Amino acid sequence: MFSRVPRLMRKMANLGRMTNYPSRSILNRYSSESLGCSDKRIKYLGMNGGRIIYEKLLENNVKLTNGFSGGANLPILDAFHSDHHNGRTPIEFVTNSNEGNTGYVAEGYAKVSGKPGIILVTSGPGLTNIITPLQDALCDGVPLVAFSGQVPTNAPPEAFQSCDSIELTKPCTKWNYKLNNLEELPTILDYAFYMARSGRPGPVHIDCPKDIQVTTYTKEHIDKYNELEMDGKKYKLNDNGNISFDSVNSLPELDSVQLDNIVKLINKSQRPILCVGQGVNDCPEALKIFVEKTNIPITTTLHALGSFDEMHPLALNMIGMHGHPTPNYMIQKADLILAFGSRFDDRTVGKLASYAPNARDAEKNGTGGVVHVDIRSTEKDRVVKATEFVHSDCARFLREINTKDLEFRIRPDWIKMMKDYKLKYQVLIPTYDNGNLSVQRVISEIDKQVAPYREKCIYSTGVGVHQMVAAQLVTWVQPRSMISSGSLGTMGVSLGFAIGAKLADPDKVVISIDGDGSFNMTNTELKTIMDLQLPVKILLLNNNCEMMVEYWQKLFMDGRYISVENNNCDYNKLADAYNIYNLYCDNEKDLTSKMSEFLNYTGPVLFHVKIEKTPCLPLVSPGKSIDNMILEDHHYTEIDKSEVPS
Repeated sequence: MFSRVPRLMRKMANLGRMTNYPSRSILNRYSSESLGCSDKRIKYLGMNGGRIIYEKLLENNVKLTNGFSGGANLPILDAFHSDHHNGRTPIEFVTNSNEGNTGYVAEGYAKVSGKPGIILVTSGPGLTNIITPLQDALCDGVPLVAFSGQVPTNAPPEAFQSCDSIELTKPCTKWNYKLNNLEELPTILDYAFYMARSGRPGPVHIDCPKDIQVTTYTKEHIDKYNELEMDGKKYKLNDNGNISFDSVNSLPELDSVQLDNIVKLINKSQRPILCVGQGVNDCPEALKIFVEKTNIPITTTLHALGSFDEMHPLALNMIGMHGHPTPNYMIQKADLILAFGSRFDDRTVGKLASYAPNARDAEKNGTGGVVHVDIRSTEKDRVVKATEFVHSDCARFLREINTKDLEFRIRPDWIKMMKDYKLKYQVLIPTYDNGNLSVQRVISEIDKQVAPYREKCIYSTGVGVHQMVAAQLVTWVQPRSMISSGSLGTMGVSLGFAIGAKLADPDKVVISIDGDGSFNMTNTELKTIMDLQLPVKILLLNNNCEMMVEYWQKLFMDGRYISVENNNCDYNKLADAYNIYNLYCDNEKDLTSKMSEFLNYTGPVLFHVKIEKTPCLPLVSPGKSIDNMILEDHHYTEIDKSEVPS
């Protein structure tokens, strides 16, 4: 079942530390003794800017960089060449089919590893092509460090492939910067990695003019630069040439009085519910301790799937627009909502005015309300006004509150309601008398067959019906195993995410679940899979349409269909063209055996499944409260046709 690890991944697992440039003679000439200082920047003496960038990647334990070559990034790219490393393995550089997919691969790597994904592109269109991945990463809190080449600082206006990269990337990054001179480069890169990782993670962008890339670093550059001024703050370099950025995104100390108040609310509540977002992905054990100490049912958002094992009896599955009915109903009946690491996205809240009515009533009586824990202070009361808002990362908060006197309460009526809802409201699996397949049937089959090794699986998805059905029907048992675009809803990401996921964790079984509409956007990444012989499993669900939008046109546009039909190619021949093993299925009788062959194949494989046009239900009616759901396809007479979903 598990393939031999390809050459690239073996190399990544045994990367050697490059220590041999600049030349030994230069290092001897510029030793700390000869310079009379301990400044660590002396190790860059004799390097050009491109090589300094490479060295900073090494210092930050980067193992993989994704990108595409171009004239404006050649000096940086050259530093990756093995000729510069005296036989030692350099950082792996993976070339993708285009810069946009480079961004998605970097995102997939970061989502799985929790480490920054690295992007290197050229100027002009190289930079503009990564705008969507940067925005996607910003929306979903994914750490990326993106480098783009740029024309020289003395280039004339409107030089070839120049563009205002700073203004372009400012809205879609946590922080961006155009290098002004070589002397600031080491410190600016330290700041870039710090910003990508700190607080709520996110993307940063560094624009690198070509003349700075080729200029040689000297002692004069060290002497010129002793202070970084950034975002209105000044940071003095110490004697080692380093800066501490701890004050930039420092979190306040937890308030013990506030924690005691939260504990009192928890202990008093009769119908509490826990709703967690991706802020808990790094602390699943602490989360489990809290849940089992308090006996509180727990639901998750899309990005938190697996942060709490769905096999646990207190797990409620995903909440929201296409969530399970049980948490959607229960959150409206709850007297206390505990939102940890979740931003109250509109797809998890529904109609804001009617959200959490019982919790609001309990708040007035001092027996409940809304407790919101988030790493960003700006989230306080931004969507839902909290009874108690805690500005903290979830790991720290859970560690602290788990030491308090939390009461284990049975709450028999509440637990019975949960069990009754789970039995009564289940995601339906449409079947057809002629043996044709629904998306639900296919995904339920894959979940059934991977059951013995669920903990070894990572799934990526595009955006559409297949994405939401996967969220509903895959049994999620570990964090960071559902890799998808959430807040931006970017189609075409699944292949790139899957490649990044496999490179981040080669031992996992990585399955890309994609729909034909999403797959059509970026299927050139089959070339990257072929080049690397990466054992990614691609489940391609083909109904020849953009099903989610088609269903909305049925509900809200009286069936006036436009721009939703796909006249698709022969996907199996496409896989053949890339020398990727492939299978095809279009009926119930062959599904089980073909799925088994797909899952047990040891190399790259594409499984093309022809499916019927089945919608993803339940669906929270747009403009309605979170518990106002369409449960069956024929039940949509009360839809407000003016409330078209985004």
